Amino acid sequence: MGSLRRMTEAECREVLARAWAGRLAVARRGRPYMELVGLVVRDGEPVALVSDSGPVARALPPVVAPRQLVILETDDAVTADVVGCAQRAVRAVTALGRPRWVVATDEVGECLRAATARGLDVTPGTSFLTLTGPVLSGEHHVLRCGRKVRSGDTEPAEIMAGRALDRAEDRGTGGTEDRVADRAATRQETASR
Repeated sequence: MGSLRRMTEAECREVLARAWAGRLAVARRGRPYMELVGLVVRDGEPVALVSDSGPVARALPPVVAPRQLVILETDDAVTADVVGCAQRAVRAVTALGRPRWVVATDEVGECLRAATARGLDVTPGTSFLTLTGPVLSGEHHVLRCGRKVRSGDTEPAEIMAGRALDRAEDRGTGGTEDRVADRAATRQETASR
């Protein structure tokens, strides 16, 4: 287990500058679940695009609070029409402070253990944010959050986010929510090595 270390402001800004895609982590069925978000630079600031529904969106309000190391500003983002895909509203989230792992209110312990194993400084009940990926392109890409199914409804954003992550990494598509969570946890462990 790595030692706990608090990231400096400069380190956090460097992470934000190097990242193109962020993953907001929440607990799902007893283990960390990663929901893919898009990260872009708008007006010189990194902006994460998050599904307007789902566990990450529900975890955001506690994050936006005074005196917390993570300060997130949210506003509406314009959705784009994609042929054969039902777009849902997305939320633009600008990370202004030190990023930390985003923890949902449910099953916080598992997320805290995962964060501690990666050597991150966490406080119970505090949300955290991790960002990974190559250099930012500077373009604004709206996240595909749902697709049409036979009944005319859209699949949950969490499932589509997992599939979008697979497509982005050329690792195939589909899978149940459990398999999506397992793959995300595996990628997280691999990235920490």
